[in-house]
Amino acid sequence: MRHFASTSLARLAIITITVVAASCSRSPLDGPPDAKLTYSQVKTIAEQTAKSQGIALNEFDEPVMRFEGSGAKHEWLVYFQMKSPPPPGGHFLIVVDDSTSKAEYHPGE
Repeated sequence: MRHFASTSLARLAIITITVVAASCSRSPLDGPPDAKLTYSQVKTIAEQTAKSQGIALNEFDEPVMRFEGSGAKHEWLVYFQMKSPPPPGGHFLIVVDDSTSKAEYHPGE
């Protein structure tokens, strides 16, 4: 009986360690594994940048975000488009540097 109890306790300890270790890792819903920033962080940075340009985001659809991690440059592209039907130039792009969190605004044409 004692052997069974110690074996069960050891298994429980291993399971607990595995669950705790797994919970500390990055979820795919947070963003690509090679990105430093999460989707949520990038969206917040992009929205703050747009607002600093005087843009009323309630006139735009939810942004489309894409991570570009090829080569040495890791950046997020956040594309905003006005709600349908969008007028000409009714879009813009925010580029967020993944390592510095610096954002650049690129107006639509």
